[in-house]
Amino acid sequence: MNKRGTRLWLGLWLWCLPWLAMACEVRYFQTEARYAYRTAVLKLLLDKTAEAGACPLRAEFTGVTQDRGLALLQEGRLDVVSMPTTMARERAMRPVRYDILAGLLGYRVLLINQQQQAAFAGVRTLQQLRAFTFGFGSQWADLPLLQYNGFDVVSTPHAEALFGMLARGRFEAFPRGLNEAWLELGEQQARYPTLMVEPTLALYYPWPVYFFVARENSALAERLQLGMQRALADGSLQALFLRYHGDLIRQARLGERRLFRLANPGLPPGTPESDTQWWLPVTDL
Repeated sequence: MNKRGTRLWLGLWLWCLPWLAMACEVRYFQTEARYAYRTAVLKLLLDKTAEAGACPLRAEFTGVTQDRGLALLQEGRLDVVSMPTTMARERAMRPVRYDILAGLLGYRVLLINQQQQAAFAGVRTLQQLRAFTFGFGSQWADLPLLQYNGFDVVSTPHAEALFGMLARGRFEAFPRGLNEAWLELGEQQARYPTLMVEPTLALYYPWPVYFFVARENSALAERLQLGMQRALADGSLQALFLRYHGDLIRQARLGERRLFRLANPGLPPGTPESDTQWWLPVTDL
């Protein structure tokens, strides 16, 4: 093939795969400590597709609510969010369907006040657990899930306020993911020294976390999907996951807790089951 033919073939190939010629800057808004791993995954996927060109990350609109972040994405003022999937989110946005948290966010422990530790330790059934009032974010998509499963929930749009509300007795338990509970307790305990992670109970519901982009942004979605395939194949995604979460998983001691399973009626039909084999032995189920 002569040089002109080679250039023509290469041009057609790049046109068919738009992400390969993409120069970009990826804007995101989730900058709190509990999102550090998700940002690291995003950078890893972009690095794994470096042939597409440099694509630096830029934090924008930090500190806004989840609903506002989703609106900014749909307005074209953000490029990517990482959130648990729901039917509504998959209708409104384009998902990259791989659970970057490998099922971890669906396993929940409870932040409680120390003086109630004995009351929670006595729980043996889901019905007994429903006697306690939970606190939760009003814009978090799993709020309806808790209500569907029969829990009485006090909610607020301001996540930071929930710790003070728990300390003051506005509710009795604050469910947090394994990747959130101890991190947040460390951040809040100087202000609220009576808070603790309850040591005997855990909840589980399917709650896969995807990257989402705007419906029309197929180029970024394809690039992230390819980066995911490469990071899974070479083990770098698993290594990153364990670097961020290995100590927390051991600290949670899931195999020693009474685990209550909840239904998730808002999960899109056909959602792939999260692959927990990186971190959750079968004996822990």
